Amino acid sequence: MVVGAAMSQVVYVTAVVPYVVLIILLIWNAQLEGAWLGLKFYLVPDWSKLGTAKVRYTFAISISEH
Repeated sequence: MVVGAAMSQVVYVTAVVPYVVLIILLIWNAQLEGAWLGLKFYLVPDWSKLGTAKVRYTFAISISEH
């Protein structure tokens, strides 16, 4: 029974700790200078670049690989 209790504690810690670390890193990195600019760049697409030949070529190759 002792082995089962110790194992459940190990599973509990290994399941919770990664989420705690991710939340800490998210808060820490969101406070860095330029963090909001990076999020804006990531989340807001630049629609003018979709018409370029390079993007169309890359899209066509990715479709043909499947």
